[in-house]
Amino acid sequence: MNILKKKESKIYICCPSGVVTGGVELLHQLADVLSNNGRNAFLVYYGKAEHKIPDAYKKYNVHLAEKIEDTNDNLVVLPETILHLAFGIKNAALVYWWLSVDNFFFGELPYLSIKDLFRFNKKMAFVQIIKRPAKRVLRGKAIKFSFKQVMSLPNIVCNAYQSEYAKDFLNRNGFTNTASLKDFINDDYLSVLPDEKAKEDIVAYNPMKGFKFTRKLIKADSSINWVAIQNMTRSQVKDLLLRAKVYVDFGNHPGKDRIPREAAMCKCCIITGKQGSARFFGDVPIDENKYKFDQKSTDVHTITKTIKTIFAKYDEAIKDYEDYRKMILGEKEEFEQDAIKLFSKFGGGYSCLTELTPNFRTV
Repeated sequence: MNILKKKESKIYICCPSGVVTGGVELLHQLADVLSNNGRNAFLVYYGKAEHKIPDAYKKYNVHLAEKIEDTNDNLVVLPETILHLAFGIKNAALVYWWLSVDNFFFGELPYLSIKDLFRFNKKMAFVQIIKRPAKRVLRGKAIKFSFKQVMSLPNIVCNAYQSEYAKDFLNRNGFTNTASLKDFINDDYLSVLPDEKAKEDIVAYNPMKGFKFTRKLIKADSSINWVAIQNMTRSQVKDLLLRAKVYVDFGNHPGKDRIPREAAMCKCCIITGKQGSARFFGDVPIDENKYKFDQKSTDVHTITKTIKTIFAKYDEAIKDYEDYRKMILGEKEEFEQDAIKLFSKFGGGYSCLTELTPNFRTV
C-alpha cells in the first residue's frame, strides 16, 4: 500500500507538544525516517506547551510546520487520541495511526456515543461514564460525534497499526484499509552489550504500569528486591535494567510497549500479564505458559516462585528470550520498510491501495 499522489506531496504528522513518551518519540521517528528517505515530512505540534523539539528528540531529522496545507496532494497522519481533528481536514488525505487501542478511549477524543463505548470495550465504557462526563461538561467538551462519523470521512485512506493488538481491534470492527506501521526502540538499547555476570537478584518494575497488581506481589514476598523505575534519568533506567534479572509489567499494554523490549535487550527475563498487546505473541513473543499470567486467576505466590526460579537459574531462563531479542533487533529495519512503502509517491489517485488491500473501502 502506498498513498501519496505526487513526489512533492507533503506529509504532516500531528504530535502533542512538550511531551516525552514512547508514542511521541515514535511520531518523531516516523518524521525522521521519511525525511531521510526523501519525503517531504513535517511534524505539526499541537497543545499549549511550546512548539519546539524536546531535547530527547533533537537527534532525529525532523522538520516543523506551523500549519497544515489542506490540499488534495497532501496527507495528514493523526494518532488515535486526536481523530476528532480529522473534521478540520477537508482536502488532504488522512491516515489514522493506531499507536494504541486503549488510549483511543482515554485520549482527547473519544467523542463516542455510549452505545459505541459499550460496543468496543465495556470496561472502558464504565470508566468513561463514571469519571469523565463531569470533566467534559466543565470543559465544554460534551460528547459531540459518534465513532461512525469519525471513521466515515471520505478522505481516510488508511488505518495504520503499531501492534498486533491494534490490528486485531481493527479487524474485529470491520476495517479493511489497514497497514502495518510498527515501531522500534531507542538505538541506545539496540546496541547495548549486557554483562550477564553483572546481573543481580533484582526485579525492576514501572509503578505507572499495573502497580495495583504489582503491589500484591511485593506484599506477597518482601524478601525479593523490588526496584521501581521512577525519578530516574534515561541513563539510570538503563543501568537498572542492565543489573536486574527480571522485569515485570502487569499494565494494560495499550500498544506494543517499549520498556519490556528495552528490558529484554538488557537481558532481563520478562514477566507480564495478559492484557492488551501482552496477550498477543506477535507483540510479546514469550512463553505464555511460563512467563505470562492472568492477574484474575493466578495466585501471586505462583509468580513470586517463578521469579525466584529465574534468580536461581538465570543462565538457563534467559535463553527463553532469544527469539524476543531477535524480533526487537529487526524492528527498526521493518519499520523503515513499512514507512517507505506506505508513504511512497505514485500517480493516478488512490488506485494502488488495492495492491495490498483488495477489499479497500473507507469506513
